[in-house]
Amino acid sequence: MSESTWIERFYTHFLGRDLTYIYAGGLFICVGEYTLFYTVFMPKELSFELISFLLSSYFLGIAIREIGLNYFPLRKKLFAPSDLIFYQKLIKNYDGRILDKYERMINILAFYTSVGTSSLLSGGFMIIVGIYKWYF
Repeated sequence: MSESTWIERFYTHFLGRDLTYIYAGGLFICVGEYTLFYTVFMPKELSFELISFLLSSYFLGIAIREIGLNYFPLRKKLFAPSDLIFYQKLIKNYDGRILDKYERMINILAFYTSVGTSSLLSGGFMIIVGIYKWYF
């Protein structure tokens, strides 16, 4: 098993992915604000607006990740119960460095599906609004 502490595991497995979702949702919100209003209304201090921005960015980032997984499938099939038993045996019997390598790959795929899809949707939104403003 890996020699990392529970704090390191919490950061790398939980907080690292969640920051990706906050970034993806915040990116989409900021690009949308800039496209529509030519400015970004970003809270400057700890306030209700900042907390609501972070929460809405987080949930929007998760929704964008699900859109990305539906249109750019990375999973081939759903897990069978035997796969879960295999995964548990893998964790118990293999070196921690190998598991950390696969965890890194999972984090990269989470970044790809959330931030990549957010960038794609933001760019599409900018193009649609630009064409609308140019045409009308």
